[in-house]
Amino acid sequence: MHRSIGRVAAIVLLSSLATALFAGTPKDVKRYRKLAEQASEAQADGNFKKLVKLRQRQADLAPEDSSVHYNLACARALKGDSAGALEALTTAVDTGWMDAEHAGSDSDLDSLRELARFDSLLEGMEQNESEWKERTRKLHTELEPANASAFESLEKLNESFSADETRLYAMSTLYDMDSFYENQWSIYDNKIASLKRYIADHPDAADRDAAGAEILKTALAYNEYRDPWGLHDGPWVQQQALWFLDTFAGSEHRPEAMLIAAQARLMSAPEEGDDEETAAAAGTRRDEAENYLTTLIAEHGGSSAAAKACMWRMRIAYERAGKEITPEVREHYEAFCAACGEDEDVLDYAWERARNPLFELERDQFRGTDLDGNELTLSAMEGKVVLVDFWATWCGPCIQELPHLKDAYARYAEQGFEIIGVSLDDDDREAFLEELEEREISWPQIYDGKGWEAELAQRYRVSGIPTMILLDRQGKVVDVDVRGEALVERIGELVGETGGSAGAAAGSAP
Repeated sequence: MHRSIGRVAAIVLLSSLATALFAGTPKDVKRYRKLAEQASEAQADGNFKKLVKLRQRQADLAPEDSSVHYNLACARALKGDSAGALEALTTAVDTGWMDAEHAGSDSDLDSLRELARFDSLLEGMEQNESEWKERTRKLHTELEPANASAFESLEKLNESFSADETRLYAMSTLYDMDSFYENQWSIYDNKIASLKRYIADHPDAADRDAAGAEILKTALAYNEYRDPWGLHDGPWVQQQALWFLDTFAGSEHRPEAMLIAAQARLMSAPEEGDDEETAAAAGTRRDEAENYLTTLIAEHGGSSAAAKACMWRMRIAYERAGKEITPEVREHYEAFCAACGEDEDVLDYAWERARNPLFELERDQFRGTDLDGNELTLSAMEGKVVLVDFWATWCGPCIQELPHLKDAYARYAEQGFEIIGVSLDDDDREAFLEELEEREISWPQIYDGKGWEAELAQRYRVSGIPTMILLDRQGKVVDVDVRGEALVERIGELVGETGGSAGAAAGSAP
């Protein structure tokens, strides 16, 4: 559950579009959504017989919608109809369902995991994803500015494209997946072309520089919308940033453009080829990005973009070192801390993009008091595998993870595994204690009753929960936000790397 609803809504929408979308009339869409609401209520009530009927009606109404066949498979599995669930899941794969990671950890499908066909269906989902990525990589084509729409003001231009995007989202359910993305990315392409035309047509406009900055913003948003599916378009985004630098020699937005050029270079999709060539290409991209960042810091020191550049240099050094904290990483970290100070924007930006190394570098500052008044620190737990879980009793997704956390704790606590809960519950200690007792949560909890303003949540810039940070026995961050069965398996791997009781003894909590 996230504080930043706008960004999360965009991500949820992207996730929902990872399947072939329902194509019907507006009236059909209304019926479809009503059935979805009724199905959610039936599932919450545990009425799986009714749930299956509702999901089947959705499937009859939208037979090409792979998501509804997936939901039907979940409903049948919950009802105990494994054969019917496999049949629906097969149809989901045949119609384009491609989220193998979700299906592999979805507790609704637990009854199917030991069946021989389940693994082959996961493979089919992975193949669907691979083919979809290949198709959608070809959707981007840049429009020439001379052929773009002309506008008399930047305000009118932004209003026009905002209206286009609003209409697209309002009717998103009427598009198949490829058509939606083609329309979405076409809006970005056309907007950038129109912005370039506006800049060329109005050389003396007071908002000409702002139009250039809007190009940077739009190009980066374009890349981030493609990013969740691994469809990086870094070279194109980099091209827009370089165009800006060539066009606006004295702009106050030059540091931002240089940062985007560097980030886009880093976010370019790996070149095709064998592992050695791909590794070499990744190294080249890092080197080129680092050149941008070094120049940015030298020419625009003191700007927020320069502070962000220090973070990117730290992250590059961290990745170059095989995700180890080396003296070079620490040097860039110290430069970042000095450059950003208490700038909230920079800190949020950095933690969103470099949580692994930043948490690892700051883990010695992780300290709090458990419910018995004892101090809890990560440094005292060296030798243990530790999961730091930022959560709250009011958070639905957090509660859904509890069975997996309890499973892992029961299996591995005696072998050197510990969970530290950091509660973002409000100031009602008695209610919090009652929830812990009712849900049989036995691992240590840090609770200060400050909700989202909890001290550790503020320090580590937690903007959504659950946020789970998994550290190995050496205190190295190895996973962030791994969930479900995958989390339990990962913990088992880490616990088994050095073996049971010796590791537990070495890291006994204070």
